[in-house]
Amino acid sequence: MWLNRLKRNDKIGLFFFIAFVISSSLIWYFEERFNEDQWASNPSQRYKMVDDLIESQILLNLTKTEVKVILGEPYSQSNDDQDVFVYLF
Repeated sequence: MWLNRLKRNDKIGLFFFIAFVISSSLIWYFEERFNEDQWASNPSQRYKMVDDLIESQILLNLTKTEVKVILGEPYSQSNDDQDVFVYLF
């Protein structure tokens, strides 16, 4: 078998590479994707979608009104020049 011909260090490297690929795949598979309907209907599960919302950069370059259309009305927002909306989990 080809595995028997590998040196010890190569086997260790192969093991860690396979472990990395499997763990990365599982993390991606079980990560919750942002969904407007789930965001609106199930606020207690929003924390699962926040990472995808940030990483996908869906909200970049949108107006305040456009953000409110996607996420709904915030629980509160800043009164100063900063664009800060607060959504509860």
